Amino acid sequence: MRVQPVLTAVLVTGDGVETMRTLAPPAGRGWEYLAGTVDEGAWAWADEPGAGPSLVTEKAQGAVGAGG
Repeated sequence: MRVQPVLTAVLVTGDGVETMRTLAPPAGRGWEYLAGTVDEGAWAWADEPGAGPSLVTEKAQGAVGAGG
């Protein structure tokens, strides 16, 4: 089994729409990749929802460079 979960942050302003998705790679694992801890080899999912809004806002303002 291969899982590839994705979180997407969306910012809609008068200037347009900006999106940013998670950087989590696909994994040849199951549910433990989502529900496990970083020490167990899972992605740090708990950190992403809190960081998404500020990161997509920075991206919209041009503070994040190409590839970032």
